[in-house]
Amino acid sequence: MTFKGFPRGVRYLPVPAPVFGPLLEQIKDASEFIITLRIIWMLQQKKGRIRFVASEELYGDKILSRALGSRNSIENSIDSVVRGRILLRIKRENASDVFMLNFEEDHHLASSIGSIDEGTDLYTDPWEIKNNSPEIYSLYEQNIGILTP
Repeated sequence: MTFKGFPRGVRYLPVPAPVFGPLLEQIKDASEFIITLRIIWMLQQKKGRIRFVASEELYGDKILSRALGSRNSIENSIDSVVRGRILLRIKRENASDVFMLNFEEDHHLASSIGSIDEGTDLYTDPWEIKNNSPEIYSLYEQNIGILTP
């Protein structure tokens, strides 16, 4: 099936800005980008304060199956994204693993669902470097002209 463009009235989804910056540089494999974008979409479909995606949802997803192929390919892509600190993998007793985006504020929520996988590094640095606001004088010179005494 060939993509025919975006239809009128298409829905938009909020996507964390770092996906289009530092993560584009970090992700080297298209399958990692596919799984990341699909999980962001799946999380947006959820309701409630705690949002996560179960591994069964990923393995049963028709779009992921068509895009990545086998269950093994999906697992490998998930593992890569977890190692890249984009996702948190949460192990639950007597249940499937679940995944959340690796937001610092969600680390405590993750521990309420289950135990965070030992292989998951909790990423505590911000995805983007905070930009210091320019001084008023710099802004003036950039937009109006050079200050003269």
